[in-house]
This record gives sequence, structure tokens and C-alpha cells, in this order.
Amino acid sequence: MGKKIVAFKEEYTNLLYELIRSTIRKIYSSEYNEEVLNYFLSYNTPDNILNDFKEGYTALYFLDNKLAGSGCLVERNIRRLFVLPEYQRIGVGTEIMKHLEQKAITNNQKFLELYSMTLSVDFYRKTGYTDLGICNYGIDITNSANYIRMAKNLITEKSNNTYHLDNKKFVIKKSIFPFLIGEEVLFIQKNELIRAFFPGRKKYNEELIGLLINDVLFLDYCFVNDGQYYKGQFQYNMIENIFLND
Repeated sequence: MGKKIVAFKEEYTNLLYELIRSTIRKIYSSEYNEEVLNYFLSYNTPDNILNDFKEGYTALYFLDNKLAGSGCLVERNIRRLFVLPEYQRIGVGTEIMKHLEQKAITNNQKFLELYSMTLSVDFYRKTGYTDLGICNYGIDITNSANYIRMAKNLITEKSNNTYHLDNKKFVIKKSIFPFLIGEEVLFIQKNELIRAFFPGRKKYNEELIGLLINDVLFLDYCFVNDGQYYKGQFQYNMIENIFLND
């Protein structure tokens, strides 16, 4: 059985779109109604596929000269991992994930994060990703979709952290985004992996997610809501440099 992973090229756009569309229809139709399925399809348009290609790296997995799966890496975020149903459970998704993780390590990324549908959580757990809780995205006035926030530490050496942030609140005193200064954050910590919420801000899909290694905090900030989109990456050598105890 001939198999290979190749880098995406623009001429593959329609082929990849058809793979994603077919997979969504076959896999998700038993779990979600038509409105939610259409939302998933609207997120995975040819234009969005091309945007990911331009911003990051997209891998295509060919099996006997047929496109069987794909995955994308944009900075620290894994997205658009799709495998045709007939090629699932034979290791295609695992090989794509390993390929993307090696690409991230080459790019000196310390951790990876992703949004998992509930149907895919067990797969990601088996590939080493940790569940950091649920986030809910409102699609319209009556429909929403739950995602599981997951992340993986790419640093192999053992960490010696003196900070333990789980279930602790802090106030942000420094940020490249002025609207975050003075805001309260609540942390979840599992081993070295971190996720933080803003309990006082009634915004969807706003969070900090990252890694605490030897008391160095690597964080991504993401906010997508109401037509606004902000993101940023941060590194702080001491928690006190960014947070005040609440």
C-alpha cells in the first residue's frame, strides 16, 4: 500500500474541500442538525483552506494515490484534521498528527493546542493531548456547538515549577491588549498545561492557553466574537510580571 505525506499546493484546494465536505456529511450528520452542519461547512470553505495554507502549513496524506486525509498547523494551533471515513482507524490520523507535531518542533513551538469535537476526543487523548475543558460556540439563536479545548506539551525535559495555578484567580497588569489590563483571570492547570478564562467578561471564545515550564509561562491569547478577532503570543519569566494576586 503506497502512502505519502506531501505539503499542500493551491491546485489541491478543491480536492481537499471535497474531502472535508464529504467527511463532515458522513461523520457529523448523526450528531448534529442541518444548521450546525452548515456552520461546519461554512468554516471549511476553499477560501479558509487557502488562508490556512498562507498563514501556516497544511499536510496532505495520500494512500494509493488517493487523498485520504489532511491536517493544518497555524503557529501553535492544529486545525482541519480530517480523514475520510473509509480510511479511519488504520493510523492515518495519527501519522498526520506526528507529522504536524514534528513541523511544530522544527519551528521551536513549545506546545500545541486544538479544538476537538466530542466525537474526536478519544483520538486526541491517545495521541497525547490533555483535556482542558469545554467551550461553547453559539452558531445562531437556537444552535450551538461544544468543543473540547485540548493541548500537548512538546518539551520532553522534566519541568520544576514552583507555581501551581489551578483554580486560582489573578488580575492582569500587563498586556499588549489594553482592554485586558485590570481584568480578572481564572486558571485551570493540568501538569504543565494552562488554560485561563475571564469570568468578568461576557465574551465567547476568549481565553489564555499555554504552558508553564520551569516557571516560564508561554501563553496564547485568543478572542473571536461579534466580528472581532484578536490573537497574540506571550512569554513571561515570572508570573508576577503579568499577574497580580486577586
